[in-house]
Amino acid sequence: MVAHTDRLMASSDSWLHNAEIPGLSEDLRMSWAFVSGYNALQSVQPLYEGPLEDHPLPVIVEKGAELIALSDADRNLGLRLQEWEYTRYFLEPKPVTVDEAIAWAKRVRDAVQRLLASTTPAPP
Repeated sequence: MVAHTDRLMASSDSWLHNAEIPGLSEDLRMSWAFVSGYNALQSVQPLYEGPLEDHPLPVIVEKGAELIALSDADRNLGLRLQEWEYTRYFLEPKPVTVDEAIAWAKRVRDAVQRLLASTTPAPP
């Protein structure tokens, strides 16, 4: 589980870095911010159930948000971003600004990192 979690968190870091690059399209940056937060939420998935398919899934956002004690507002924002990510090619309006999506991803990552630090056993 640790290697999988580490890969997802490293991926989250990379997506977040990319989302912060100015000059790229807002759709791309918002998508990358969502993927950053989503990958962080996926990293705690082994703590509540087995693998799921067909991403992005609202259950990842819901269960992950519950596990990391995310605020209702951030859980709802994550669900709106997930729906936008899933349907953005149908020209759905953006649920928030790019900066708000990036801030959400950072809050999610920080909360996941706190949870992972509290559940990781200390080395002998």
